[in-house]
Amino acid sequence: MDFTRIRYRHLQLWKIFSLSLFLSIYSCGVNPKTGLVSPVDDTTDSTSFSNYIVVSSQLNQSVVLLDPSGNFVRELLVLDGETTDTPYGVGIYDSSHILVPVDGVDRVMKIDLSVGKSSAEVFILNSNLSGNIRNLTRLVSGDILVVETSAIEKFNANGVRITSGGWPKTLLATSTGLEKLPGEGFVLCATGTKAVRTYDDSGTQIATASNGALNVNDCAAASDGRIAAAYNGAGDTVRIYTDSTLASVSCNYLGSADPDVVAFRPNGNLLIADGTANIIYEIDENCNYIGSISSPSLATPTGMRVLP
Repeated sequence: MDFTRIRYRHLQLWKIFSLSLFLSIYSCGVNPKTGLVSPVDDTTDSTSFSNYIVVSSQLNQSVVLLDPSGNFVRELLVLDGETTDTPYGVGIYDSSHILVPVDGVDRVMKIDLSVGKSSAEVFILNSNLSGNIRNLTRLVSGDILVVETSAIEKFNANGVRITSGGWPKTLLATSTGLEKLPGEGFVLCATGTKAVRTYDDSGTQIATASNGALNVNDCAAASDGRIAAAYNGAGDTVRIYTDSTLASVSCNYLGSADPDVVAFRPNGNLLIADGTANIIYEIDENCNYIGSISSPSLATPTGMRVLP
């Protein structure tokens, strides 16, 4: 038996394997803050994004896509770590695109979910966005509302600023959370005014609610009309209201020590991102605990939405 030839063949096979492994690693990017590997040019069928979770993080200066079980899929936006730019909030533009408001050099980014961070482009860059951007939503009408400090700016579906109808408007001091209501209108909450309120599309108030002196870090609306509010402070509580009148409380969840952002799943369950534990808790419509998701990408969450 010719052992020299055998050893040579094994050596060639090892070189081929090593080269394949190198190319595999080289084709992936690693976020030094999260340690998550994000495939480059990875694609997912755009029809499959229902129930996928999008989370923005202040610490990581990034936005990530998680599958319905909470597994990391890809990075959607990674900001320059040398700047103070921070993604605040997440808005759904359509079934395959999201909008992300960025505070710092104030702007709104548009991202293709099936492509990821390489598709990120500036969608709105307007000199009137000069405060602390904190959230946005796209109304059923197609118009886009952007919260900055206490003012709400309005843009059309193409990102053009709207000033008719009394916009921009100051509705709540130090607003934080914002999401469209099913049908018409939106829900808005704030840490300054310490309230959650609902409005019609024109910005006319429908109802208001609060929970003592607790800040309202975020709020969300379900497809069946229920409203969730993340009350943060001494006595952290996530409260679900039965509808946009905010007159009746469906249930309260006390299991999160630092409820920062909330989002409803298509099935009506609520996701709660805890700002201290880096965990997403899931509860049902009666505030019963279902399970949790843990990931380094959840550090200091600033926004979360679930694709319908």
